[in-house]
Amino acid sequence: MLYKFINKIRLKNIYRQIKKVEKYNVENMSNEDLKQAYKESQNIICKLAVVQEAVYRILKIRPYKEQLMCAYALYKGHIAEMPTGEGKTLVAAIVALLLNDIVHIVTVNDYLAKRDYILMKPLYDFFDVTVDYNCKNKNKKNLYANQVIYTSSSELIFDYLRNELKPVFQFPLNNVIIDEIDFVLLDNALSKFSIATSKYENINIKNFKIAKEIMPMFKCKEVSRRNFNNYVEEEDVHCVYSEYYGTAYFTEEGMKLIEKIFGKDTFYKNIDLYKALLATIEANLLFKNGKDYIIQDNQIVLINRANGRKMVNSKLDAQLHTAIEIKENVPVTLKNSLNYSMSYQVFFKKYKNMVGMSGTIYSAYKEFEELYKVPTVVIPSHNESKRIDYADLIFNTKKEKYEYLLYSLKYKRNKNQPILIITGNDEESNKVHEMLKNNNIHSNLLNSYTEDLEDEIIRKAGIHGAITVSTNMVGRGTDIKIDEETKKKNGLKLICLNRFLDKRIDDQVRGRTARQGDIGECIFYISLEDDIFNYMNSSEYKKFIKSIKTTKINITKILDKIQKDINLRNYKVRKINYILDFILEQQKLSIEAWKEYLKEKDMNFILKDVENKKIKKSVYNNYLSFGKELSTKLYLSLVDFIISEQYLLLRSDMEDIKHYLQYYNLSEKDAITEYERICNKQVDKFKDITLELIENHFATAKIDKIRWGG
Repeated sequence: MLYKFINKIRLKNIYRQIKKVEKYNVENMSNEDLKQAYKESQNIICKLAVVQEAVYRILKIRPYKEQLMCAYALYKGHIAEMPTGEGKTLVAAIVALLLNDIVHIVTVNDYLAKRDYILMKPLYDFFDVTVDYNCKNKNKKNLYANQVIYTSSSELIFDYLRNELKPVFQFPLNNVIIDEIDFVLLDNALSKFSIATSKYENINIKNFKIAKEIMPMFKCKEVSRRNFNNYVEEEDVHCVYSEYYGTAYFTEEGMKLIEKIFGKDTFYKNIDLYKALLATIEANLLFKNGKDYIIQDNQIVLINRANGRKMVNSKLDAQLHTAIEIKENVPVTLKNSLNYSMSYQVFFKKYKNMVGMSGTIYSAYKEFEELYKVPTVVIPSHNESKRIDYADLIFNTKKEKYEYLLYSLKYKRNKNQPILIITGNDEESNKVHEMLKNNNIHSNLLNSYTEDLEDEIIRKAGIHGAITVSTNMVGRGTDIKIDEETKKKNGLKLICLNRFLDKRIDDQVRGRTARQGDIGECIFYISLEDDIFNYMNSSEYKKFIKSIKTTKINITKILDKIQKDINLRNYKVRKINYILDFILEQQKLSIEAWKEYLKEKDMNFILKDVENKKIKKSVYNNYLSFGKELSTKLYLSLVDFIISEQYLLLRSDMEDIKHYLQYYNLSEKDAITEYERICNKQVDKFKDITLELIENHFATAKIDKIRWGG
């Protein structure tokens, strides 16, 4: 209630400014005068009036009031909710021109980045603003010299990581406008984006093969979410896991069995074996082919559950990814490389100015304002929605649900009305597609296997007579155009076969129909066997089943409550992950500062603390032999090289510690305190090792090699 009041005030202030745009008489200005006014004006409202007029002249579009309000809100540093299909592409371009600075406009995939670039390029050209879109084969140095860049979020973060490891240019972190910002910063908050480094660590593949062989010896039990943290261990259970929490651990009985198999001394001296065992348990119990990943070209390709798309080049942590590869008998890809990784949460906070838009901000406003310290505003809709939202249809079993889907397509379908069927994952989409095919119903299939055909399938999806089966790949950024005949048939009908774990995804899916004032229909088919009901705790589920048998209950309300509980839990996980990642970033900054401190010194600074007399003598002799100039050059080279190499090892260790911290059943506050303590301890250890390595390398250096290397 309070937020609605605050939002009303924010909207009132924004609208008051937008009204001033009308006072500027720019319609009669020549093109040259418009360009001049854009370059010279320091008044943001005047500049907005100029850009608005240029949009009309160049793109033949007259921006409406709500688009200008959204653009102004973003310019002022807000995150804005704007209903789906109301022109966020144009808003982003207007904001980029208002900022008149380096701007990265982030989309959810490469296709949209290229599409938006092509649509908006004539507008940028009018104002002589350089613009390009990002893709893998571009010269990155030239690309990032542009004032405005359209890019997918994943390509952008990979470019940053690659440039961090091997700097080629100064990576600009000025302004970023993120389309579907809740998808990027919330749904993908826990995703790590990794690139292989030149540094290697050996993952013992033998450990994983042993773990796979002995796994059948372990009795594993899934525990309800309520009982997971307070689980009372049973004698015959070796491992417990929770899909809700996405984690697993060995019980005391499990540890005894491990000791019995390997021997107590052998096992506790081999921490890598324990990691392999735990990763194998997680890979087999928590990660499913067709839901969390697919196998393509004999490789594991991760699937983003939030949007059903392939996460190309993304990897899980080395242990878990290797365990899945061993499970599926595909070549192991991470056995040598030490990865440098980063989350979206950390990456986008590096920008001086971060704003964004989505059609589903309101339900997550608290997280954006508390965690990212960015105010939010909900922009009113320009077009009143003509979508007809039908009540959920409830079925006892999935079989009944699929049978009714067939029946409705055969006998209840409005003649030639296009149908979009949304499934929960690749596995289900394939199943539904085959079911329709076996019943002589033609459909187009869009999932991660057919992603390359996305453009063609989407173009056909709104044409009368079309039936399209998809995952929630179409849930964001997809504009399905309907033809004139379809408009006479109640528009595009959307049938969703599941409620998703996050209500925002349900809302995004609904937004694929009845866009921009068109008519459309939406209905959800729910079965009591759907995965979402697994997230109820045991006592809730028993009451639920009993109620179904004895009384009429509102299952839709129960689903809303499940989604609310999951969202709260996910928020807590994202929050603690954000704080732990921030601690890691602070650690990195402190090490960089220490590195610069060392580079201001020379080898004499380190020499005074060398305790080993033999090393000290060798360092001193080399210093005299090389002379001051060459010694300084060698010293600076060693500082750069050794700190960079050792930091990658430290980062890997800290990521491991963060991963295993969840198994200690600590409160949020205690987990953060413990991680900070370990972090500080590891940094002290890192500094000692680094100085020792600099000493040893300097002591054993040969003058011919140094001169050759210089």
